[in-house]
Amino acid sequence: MKRAWAFLVIATITGSPVWAQQKIDQIVARVNGDIVLKSEVDRELDLRRIEMAQQGMDAARMNQELAEQSKVVLRDLIDRALLLQIAKEAGLSADLDVQKTLEELRVERKFATLDDLEKAIKKDYGDFEEFKNDIRVKYLTQQVIEHEVYGRIVVTQEEMRKYYDEHTSEFDKPAGVRIAEVTVLVDRRLPDQVATQRKKIEEALAAVKKGDNFAETAEKYSEVSTAERGGDVGFIAGDLKEQVNEDVAKALEKLEKGQITDIVEFNDALTFFKVTDKHNGGILSFELAQNFIWSSLMSKVAPDKVREFLMEQRDNGFIDIKEGFQDAGARPKNGKTASATP
Repeated sequence: MKRAWAFLVIATITGSPVWAQQKIDQIVARVNGDIVLKSEVDRELDLRRIEMAQQGMDAARMNQELAEQSKVVLRDLIDRALLLQIAKEAGLSADLDVQKTLEELRVERKFATLDDLEKAIKKDYGDFEEFKNDIRVKYLTQQVIEHEVYGRIVVTQEEMRKYYDEHTSEFDKPAGVRIAEVTVLVDRRLPDQVATQRKKIEEALAAVKKGDNFAETAEKYSEVSTAERGGDVGFIAGDLKEQVNEDVAKALEKLEKGQITDIVEFNDALTFFKVTDKHNGGILSFELAQNFIWSSLMSKVAPDKVREFLMEQRDNGFIDIKEGFQDAGARPKNGKTASATP
């Protein structure tokens, strides 16, 4: 399943790890118990430069964009540190998401095995573990934002219906399916622990087959972030073989609405899926369009809510900015702000 930020991950494969050459470092900010280094600022700007180059941006436009990005990159790194601290306190994990993304990259980049993908990453990127950590950070920060901000924004059915009626042409989509999942993790577990996890997923599947509500079963048994949404993965448009893991595509391709797969085994997880709806192409029904509607409405209100949430984290924490640097995400001077010390 494609991720909105997957392009950046792919871009880092093709870029040169210039930040790896940094020998002398400097602390530019302290964020509670963590620090932000000058090399991290430089690295982030390099990643953004690489992404712009991958998009075909000309040199003049790129320099202009990078000048603007340099004003907010420290803000973004402080935001990231704050979100990761919340994720750590909450005991969140993104290990399965990392493995799924690597598999998606393997398929998309046409590598025969994950070992081949790893070799390519090491060759062009320099550090496979750092590469995986970049993916992990994206997912963990996303989880915190979804739970702490998006989950507290109320969008009514009336607002969604009004948007649907006024923007019908936006929902002209190719054929596809909406799916939900129940997933338990088996990565880095001993054989007896794997057996326990297998029993857990079998119990969940048996419960659904006897008629238990799928969403409630996902909330009870599933160990990944979709559990909070009753297992809902969302609507997948187009050829399944191009959108998801080949084993998942094979399990789903012949199912009708309401049907459930058998357990699909991955190296790090055991999963089964339900086709919750199908679309034959054309204008999506209101029910299938709801995720798209929600995303559109959220894009209008969420940015300000996210920024206010991050300001509150700054207010409640300790942020120390070194002289010569500025946190563009700090509250204006009439409120509590980050300090600046030499």
